[in-house]
Amino acid sequence: MIFIRQASRLDVTDPQVQDLYWLNSFLIRGDGYANHYQLTQAMLKRLLQLAENIQDEFDNQRTGYWICRGRSFFLEMLCFISKFHTNSAPNMEVALESVSELFEDILLYIHTNYTDKLTLAHLVDTFNLNRTSLNNLFRISTGETVISYIIKLRIEISAMMLRDTGIPVKEIGFRVGYEDTVNFGRTFKKIKGCSPKQYREDNSWLLRLG
Repeated sequence: MIFIRQASRLDVTDPQVQDLYWLNSFLIRGDGYANHYQLTQAMLKRLLQLAENIQDEFDNQRTGYWICRGRSFFLEMLCFISKFHTNSAPNMEVALESVSELFEDILLYIHTNYTDKLTLAHLVDTFNLNRTSLNNLFRISTGETVISYIIKLRIEISAMMLRDTGIPVKEIGFRVGYEDTVNFGRTFKKIKGCSPKQYREDNSWLLRLG
């Protein structure tokens, strides 16, 4: 078991410090909150994958977006930790202490592989469940179906990239599992109420810097 120490309490909810938003899971504690995170080996493996991606971008600097890509992988690390250790992740509340070990395994699998083509059939085969049982497990734990959860996760992470990086919209869509840019834009607008381009124009601190 691996432990990550938390920092002291600090309110970083100011929208002007968007890059700090995902640090809330380290900095803001409720009553009885432990001063460390427990990471399973599977969770550590995912975090190490993201760390390797950051190292690769910094070592190779293939295009002018290498800094933004490095930042995006770091923010993904913070997002991953936040989803597993807080009760108030944005738009997707999950209290893991009240759900089964099986659900945690499935959730970890989704957060590790959401960039791939995850279908209900694939998850059913992977975890040896029928469709009804899998969806019921997710409805009890999250209030929505497994596919709805995956879609919202993808859009939430893509929104993060739009706010906090300059990575092209098409690349962001591909990064979160959408090979078709049109499908990505349509899904994003359905959930966020505007196109990815408009969302970036309204929310990117990089654009405000000029």
